[in-house]
Amino acid sequence: MIKYFTHLFIPAFMLLFLLIGTTTAQNPYIEIVPMSSYKIDQFELGNEFFVSTGLQNVGKGEHIYVRAVDRDGADITDYTWEITSSPEGSEAELIHVIEDIYYFEADIFGEYTVNLSITTADGSGQIDRIFSANMYTGVGGFGGTDPNFQAGHCATCHGGMDAELINAWEQSRHATIFQRGIDGEVPGFGAFRQRTATTGVATEDLGSGSYFSLKAETGWEFPENLEPGNFDQLVEDHPELAQVATIGCESCHGAGSFHTDDTGNKNLMQVSYTSESCMSCHDATRPTAEFHSFRRSGHSNPVWSGSFQNRDRSNSLQDCVRCHDGRGYVNFTKDIGTNTDADVYTQDDLVFISCESCHDPHGGGLRSRPADSDTLASGLSYADIDLGMGATCADCHKYRRFGEDAVPNIAIRVPGPPWGPHYAGATDMLLGDGGYEFDTETPRSQAHKAIENTCVGCHMTTAEGDRRNLIGDHSWSMTTVVDDTQYDLVESCVTCHVGITSFSDLMGADYNMTGVVEPFVDEVQGLLDMLAEALPPLGEPTVSPGDIDNNDLEQKGAYWNYLFVRNDKSLGIHNPKYTIALLQRSITTITGVEFEHTPDVPQEFALRQNYPNPFNPTTQIEFTLPEQSDVVLEIYDITGRRVNTLMNDNLSTGTYTVSWDATNQSGQTVSSGVYIYRLQAGSFVETKRMVFIK
Repeated sequence: MIKYFTHLFIPAFMLLFLLIGTTTAQNPYIEIVPMSSYKIDQFELGNEFFVSTGLQNVGKGEHIYVRAVDRDGADITDYTWEITSSPEGSEAELIHVIEDIYYFEADIFGEYTVNLSITTADGSGQIDRIFSANMYTGVGGFGGTDPNFQAGHCATCHGGMDAELINAWEQSRHATIFQRGIDGEVPGFGAFRQRTATTGVATEDLGSGSYFSLKAETGWEFPENLEPGNFDQLVEDHPELAQVATIGCESCHGAGSFHTDDTGNKNLMQVSYTSESCMSCHDATRPTAEFHSFRRSGHSNPVWSGSFQNRDRSNSLQDCVRCHDGRGYVNFTKDIGTNTDADVYTQDDLVFISCESCHDPHGGGLRSRPADSDTLASGLSYADIDLGMGATCADCHKYRRFGEDAVPNIAIRVPGPPWGPHYAGATDMLLGDGGYEFDTETPRSQAHKAIENTCVGCHMTTAEGDRRNLIGDHSWSMTTVVDDTQYDLVESCVTCHVGITSFSDLMGADYNMTGVVEPFVDEVQGLLDMLAEALPPLGEPTVSPGDIDNNDLEQKGAYWNYLFVRNDKSLGIHNPKYTIALLQRSITTITGVEFEHTPDVPQEFALRQNYPNPFNPTTQIEFTLPEQSDVVLEIYDITGRRVNTLMNDNLSTGTYTVSWDATNQSGQTVSSGVYIYRLQAGSFVETKRMVFIK
């Protein structure tokens, strides 16, 4: 029995595993702590500690790390760990690792019951959790072999029941990484990659059926020369080893021999909606490891509200769990609902947005999405706008309400449910839809929605130097402050905004009438402050919603735009013209103040000279439309032969920027030389020349 005292615990997120326990006054929970090689190095633990997947059914001989948690967030003043049952002959004991983490080695096949007792200022409680040490059985059928039912291969059952998943997995990078590695197709692949590219984490001969266990039993040696044919030879010589020489089913679902013996008991295999099993590999000590940046993301810190319960299970835009719960979003992608009845869904069940939420764990890449998901709260369909991988982000990062409908029809109630467009509506702002426009034509910027992969193209760029892992990548952050130093992610901006090193280098005009031209984001913040002070209680930096007159649509509309811009959180970067126009018009409407510098609606058709010119590899073409028009933008070579059509669409009034990457209609890079670009918008036609230099 191990006893340890502490005075501060941070509550962690729930894994959906089998729990057996009773409590008195508290709500204890045994959290499994995944252990990556990065953490082992960071904690300076030494080679005697194994990487752990954070699963509860592991291979024999692997380590399980645990931590005591009170789900109600109370500080634990005392706790006691005990392994109350274990397989005959086991010498497993809970040993303190570091801080509040303990571990034991699942040294014998069978089940282990771990008991946790906690004490807080309000009382005490205890809970049991069952773990198991299993044999790895292997995928089966991998490398052209036949699945073996006696060996318990996963494919003997799932090859028929889940053929689509198995087929997708077989083509994935996870499935083929080891094969491609030893065949010389992966640069830098060496013996050190064996653990992260195979099934099982222990690196000793433990008789567990893992890659390293069978490797030792067969005597197979990692090839000195990585060249084509190595994997085929492995399959021919040691077909059973080949079934675990891959990131297979059991890498994510846990060792499966008990499941093979009792296929009806689904608790014997895990289906996790969190990222623990991913972290054991994707948190290696390398500068671009995904988890280094993911820990800095808001996605890893879920927001809970009692309003998530008793929804209609539709996973519609109005159903909170669609975006606040990782399992809820997965269900949304499958076009099924999530049961959030209060008696089956509590804060303990909330799953943060993790790897598995966005990524298809079998085929790799992003999850497919319902065909009708490309719609804003206004009813605007953006299915024909190529958001690329950013379309996944847009499923959640859009507002739940439409200004033109909500302002006249939904009352501000204080106290009451939050009023306004909701939060994080980057898609609405990017597309310039959803603000309250006071029955006027509002200019919109177009360039940013044309960026390749939109959200992903900017927010997941890899930063350079000291900023790496602080911003971009899987943190999705464009700016952060560390030790009083602000870091900005401008790598994706410099293509157009040449020479900038921070967002402060992006200058605009004196939009907020201070007499000084400030950085654009400061101008937007200044306008937000002006609007806040023009709203009740007047002259204060914070708006009082309860003092806004529900019968005054101009005041309500101005408040809507305040929330629309503030909650977008980009300070106008997503759509500069739309942002400035909404804020200035709101201020003018309720105060009468007129602005000198405004992002006016274009007064005439115009085609600008491309920039840069000459160019390599991409250039930007800008044009303006004073009215909604059918627009065709085409590229021709000097002989008059059409090379590519960059746009053929019906566009609203505004200024647009389109990129050309010097490719033809087939995606092939064109030859160096002079090219002509031609814009036709209604009856307006104009052409200009540009030069591409390889």
